[in-house]
Amino acid sequence: MFPESPKPPSGLNRWARREWKRLAAELQTQDLLTIMDLAALEIACVAFGVHRECMDAIKKAGGLSKYLSGKDANSHTRPLFSAQRHAWITYKSYLTEFGLSPASRNRISLPARKESGQSPMRKLLNEV
Repeated sequence: MFPESPKPPSGLNRWARREWKRLAAELQTQDLLTIMDLAALEIACVAFGVHRECMDAIKKAGGLSKYLSGKDANSHTRPLFSAQRHAWITYKSYLTEFGLSPASRNRISLPARKESGQSPMRKLLNEV
């Protein structure tokens, strides 16, 4: 466990860096982040960053429907869409590994959350 959230690795794009900060803070709050998890967290964040960059590029190209229209309307022949889909699948699989999706959260038992500034009444009730 870390005393404070680990800093994002260098080289992450702005989306990946933002996601690192968000996920690392949540995983740390749940006591689920160890040094062994940092590579997996980095891969998840890189995948999220690729997904967002592809979505930005598709939006800049006129949106998804315009990007996928035309004589080559097959989404598998469109590199941005293929990259976005692959990145999203990778990101989603890592969220599941960390127990950060609703379904995966129900399959794992999380350590009890730390209570900060527990009131004397709650403390007394917990002892009973």
